[in-house]
Formats: sequence, C-alpha cells, structure tokens
Amino acid sequence: MSLIPPQPTGVLPGSGLWNDWIEKIRTIVNGLLTSINWTLITGTPTTISGYGITDAQQGVQFQDEGSNLGTSGTATVVNFTGAGVTASRSTNTVTVNVTGGGGGGLSDADYGDVTVSGGGTAMTIDNDVVSNAKLANMAASTLKGNNTGGAADPADLTVAQVKTLLAYTPTDIGASPKRTVGMTFDGGGSTPTIGSVGYVVCQHSGTIDRWNIIADVSGSAVVDVWKAAGTIPVNADSIAGTEKLTLSAQQLASDTSLSTWTTAVTAGDVFAFEIESVSTCTRLTCEVRISETL
Repeated sequence: MSLIPPQPTGVLPGSGLWNDWIEKIRTIVNGLLTSINWTLITGTPTTISGYGITDAQQGVQFQDEGSNLGTSGTATVVNFTGAGVTASRSTNTVTVNVTGGGGGGLSDADYGDVTVSGGGTAMTIDNDVVSNAKLANMAASTLKGNNTGGAADPADLTVAQVKTLLAYTPTDIGASPKRTVGMTFDGGGSTPTIGSVGYVVCQHSGTIDRWNIIADVSGSAVVDVWKAAGTIPVNADSIAGTEKLTLSAQQLASDTSLSTWTTAVTAGDVFAFEIESVSTCTRLTCEVRISETL
C-alpha cells in the first residue's frame, strides 16, 4: 500500500509540485475506497470494555421495595407517574420525590371517617362513623352476638343460638300470665237446673291457682269441676276434691288454697262445670284461674 508523501516545501500552492502531491493523495484515497474488503473488519469489540474503556457506567438495577424490576442494565427509560410524584436530575444524580410519606401519600389529618397519623404510617377509623350499610351482610333471621363464653369477634347467631345464650326462665320476664276457664249458667229468671253441665276447652298449659263463683243475687250453690285430656270429662274426672266452687248465702266466693285439687293443666284439656245444688240464684258464673307455664 502506497504512503502519502510529505507536502512540498518552498513552493507556492498551484505549482507543479503541489499539483503532483495532490494527485498522489487522490490516487491513494481512491485506491483505498476500491480495495478495502469489509470482510477484513472482523473481531470488532461488542462492548465498551472491548475498546479498552474501563470506566464506563455499570448496568443499573432498578428495584421496587427491594425486589428487582427485570435484569440489571436492560432498562433504557425510567418513567415516574402518579399524583405527588416528581423526578429531577442534577449531573449524575436522579432524585425521585413522593410527597406525603407513607399512608398512600396522605398527610396526617382527619379525613372524615379515617384519621391518618404518625407521618402517614397509621390509619384509625373514627368513632361512630361505621354505619350498618358498611357492615358485612348478615344471614336472614340472625343477630350479632358472641356465644363463645369468652372474648371473641362478633358472629351472626341464629334464633336457636340466641335462645340458648339468653337461657331465660319465666322469672326473667316477670310473673306468669293468668288465664281463666269458665262457664255461665243462666236460668232465665229461675234457678238453673241441678245437674246442668257446661264444657269448655282450655287453650293454655299451667297450674290452677284459684276458683271464683259469682251469682246475680246472694244465694247458695255448689259446682263441681271435671277435666279430661282431649275428651269429654265425666263425674269420675272431678278435680275439685273437697273444695268445690261454693256459695253459702253470698253472691261472690273464691278460694286459693286448693289443697285437694288436681291443679296441673295441659293445653287441649276439656273442662266441665256441673251444678250440684243451687238456691235463690238465677244466674251463676263459674271459673278457674290458671297460672300459665311459659
């Protein structure tokens, strides 16, 4: 390969020596353009260090809270987005600023239902702000409660579970209700017929604790009480013992001792009231009082 000769000295440009020197340069350059084969350019370095540059910037590893985002040195663009996020570069330093600190970018304040504190690191639900609509849906016919016997999260209790939890007795709701079962005999202006019997079905369970007998006028009468379970009672089914409903020259009488009575009553029992004797009175109302079992 020819070398470029030194430029002419001591002569002015435009002389024959200068023209000859320029022609030689043209010939050499043209020869290079037509004679160099690009296949000769092999083993070209593919990295900066291949060219002997050892102070190149190392591949940057981007991370999110300590977790790598892809392979080191592969990202060519970093894009910062979102309200409250700003990024700036000064020489070789990139600074990312996220306003508000923790707590999802919220500064310490009361936001209506939630209060943010601790530099945005703690969130507390305000008192009296959780409405029923914000609670989880409950199964039908249930109540919120805790039947575990110890401290625990609320649970949706069924009616049966609530009953078991309350374990109430009649004494918890006050005195037992009082019910009456009775019969009226009207003689139509005359004394009722001895041996007359009236029947009535009791709708309640409980205990007989009193009897009453009332007449239209002062007089005397004795009335027996029979009872049978779901059938018509007869004289042998008397429950009054020796303490039958009795008027003795009086208009009103009652008794609560009932020491000789059979006092237990079951809903569906049939009562019968029988006039054993009567004088003067033309109308009698007879009844027994039942303390209902709950």
